[in-house]
Amino acid sequence: MSSKLDQFIDADKLKQDVSVNLADLDNCMVEQPSLYIYYASLTVQARRQHDKWKNAAEILESQLYSHYRTEMSAAGAKVTEAQIQAAVKTDARYSKVYSNIIEAQSIWRMCEAAENAFNQRKDLILELARDRRKENEGKMRVLSAEHQRQSVLQNLAEHNTEKAG
Repeated sequence: MSSKLDQFIDADKLKQDVSVNLADLDNCMVEQPSLYIYYASLTVQARRQHDKWKNAAEILESQLYSHYRTEMSAAGAKVTEAQIQAAVKTDARYSKVYSNIIEAQSIWRMCEAAENAFNQRKDLILELARDRRKENEGKMRVLSAEHQRQSVLQNLAEHNTEKAG
């Protein structure tokens, strides 16, 4: 297994993707599902990476226990579990694998945070859309009232013209 970990999240791209353009709210609504699924898939990949490292650590730990038990027993001294465990825990290979598990878990958590940001983005978009709808309803009421007012004034003018003539 390669010791290089995939980072998955580009912070600048995430910042750009999670932002909401108030001037183009319709496009934000349209792109939301695809952005969410993209970042959710990164979370899955990061979790898989973490789980692979965890599995590799368990295998290595088992191999190191066997190696150190055999090596210490061959020396002829009485071997305790604590001695074997100490030898395993101080082995550089063990430390490296566990460092990668910690880093892989951090990457996975960052991906989860990004995924959660898109849930918050969705909520924000919905709230902005509701506000815009209410605002438009208010404008429509004003326009409707103005239209009714103009209609009444026109009817009065026609009625007054008929009376005068």
